[in-house]
Amino acid sequence: MRDNHEQIGYAVTKIAYSRGLPGILILARIAAGVTQIEAAAALGQRSAMTMWLIEKGHRKPNQTETATLAKLYGIPPEWVEHEGVTAPGEVA
Repeated sequence: MRDNHEQIGYAVTKIAYSRGLPGILILARIAAGVTQIEAAAALGQRSAMTMWLIEKGHRKPNQTETATLAKLYGIPPEWVEHEGVTAPGEVA
């Protein structure tokens, strides 16, 4: 049986995955304690607009940006390389 914190974390994760790549990136960034400005700077951008566009689904990160964000957030690159990943605990 999961405690309340685990249930909340699981629910948030499912919501993020249901939103596809933008949801995964938002959850990973927040979990890593990284701001949009810091993420944008890691991509060589001067403003958070790039991250806002990516996280809203209006712009898809290129291969280099994907690798950079995965490393910055401490997540496996395949989480951001493939939008069709299955949420933890779910069956594909």
